Amino acid sequence: MDICSHGQKTLAFIQLQVGRRPTRRSLAQIIVLAALTLSCLPAPAQDASPSSLAKLRSYVPISEHIATSGQPTDNQFAEIGKAGYAVLINLSPPYVKLNDREGFLATAAGMSYVQIPVELKAPKMRDVEFFFSVVDANRDRKIFVHCESNLRTSVFVYLYRVIREGEDEAWARSALEQVWEPGGAWPAFIEAALKKYDRKQQR
Repeated sequence: MDICSHGQKTLAFIQLQVGRRPTRRSLAQIIVLAALTLSCLPAPAQDASPSSLAKLRSYVPISEHIATSGQPTDNQFAEIGKAGYAVLINLSPPYVKLNDREGFLATAAGMSYVQIPVELKAPKMRDVEFFFSVVDANRDRKIFVHCESNLRTSVFVYLYRVIREGEDEAWARSALEQVWEPGGAWPAFIEAALKKYDRKQQR
């Protein structure tokens, strides 16, 4: 018979001691048997660990407040929610095969959902401004940002960190460069955004 099968006997023994004058021996027995009983209780469910989020495509944690990645799978939205993220921002345009169910999956996982469709070949300043406003409005909540491959996302989060939070450009850019070296329209777009906001406009 294993330890856990003694649970009912333990309870009966403890009940038997109630009303009696305790001795050192009986007290010791109660303590030991109670500890053994507690050890048999099932362990509480665990939240998603950082290692589970590391399985996300192009996953880059920025801080305790913000993390980024490429497109999560359907099952990974629940993992993101379990990790404590309260807001999910999707910077990809709508794709039937990629994210047609994403809004439902995100809200089912307990997160607020915002989609800002950013064109990879033609990003717009108004998209950055909209992104800034969403992040600013949720500074007290954990935010998860993604797009298809973390290209758009890494740039937008870099700009937010430099412009809104006043972080060192080189430090913020190191996270961006974990994902890619921006090309195409993006270098000019980044410079235009930094110039427009004079690089640092902390809120």
